[in-house]
Amino acid sequence: MMKKSFLSVVLLSSMLLVGGCGGSDTVVDNSSTTMGQQLIDLKASYDKGIINKDEYEAAKEKIMERYN
Repeated sequence: MMKKSFLSVVLLSSMLLVGGCGGSDTVVDNSSTTMGQQLIDLKASYDKGIINKDEYEAAKEKIMERYN
């Protein structure tokens, strides 16, 4: 149960970093989280059915854009 809660917190944090709060396009720069870790967390969320394919693809694109 604790592991699932932790994953939920990580996912929520990743989604807020990618999409901002309240529908804003503002992206918070959290330099302590690498692009690779964000992508791993995002993929895990998709694999577990927490987010759908469209949400996964949009979030993945935003993460990759920030590092290019």
